Amino acid sequence: MKIIIPSYNRPLKLKRTLTFYKSVSFDNDPEIVVLDGSDDGVSSKKIKEICESLGVIYIFRQVTFIEFKGGKLLVILQKLKSGAPLRLLLSSLL
Repeated sequence: MKIIIPSYNRPLKLKRTLTFYKSVSFDNDPEIVVLDGSDDGVSSKKIKEICESLGVIYIFRQVTFIEFKGGKLLVILQKLKSGAPLRLLLSSLL
C-alpha cells in the first residue's frame, strides 16, 4: 500500500500527519510519498528534513495536476531526471 500526501507550505501539519501514519499499525507497512508544492524555500527545506527523518519519500514540485475522477486518482507529473519516482507513483496508482 502507498499513501500519497500532497503538501503546500505546512511543515508542522505535515509532521503531525506523517507521525500519525507512522504510528498506526497496518497489515503491511505502507510506503508514504509526500508531493511538496511549497513555494517558499523555508517550508520546502523543513518538509524535506521531516520526510528524511521519518523515512518518507519526498518529491518536490514534480506534480502539475491531481484529479480524482471515476474512482481513480490521476496524478500528472513533470518529466523527471530520474525515472524512479515516476515509476513508483504510476505503479502505486494503477
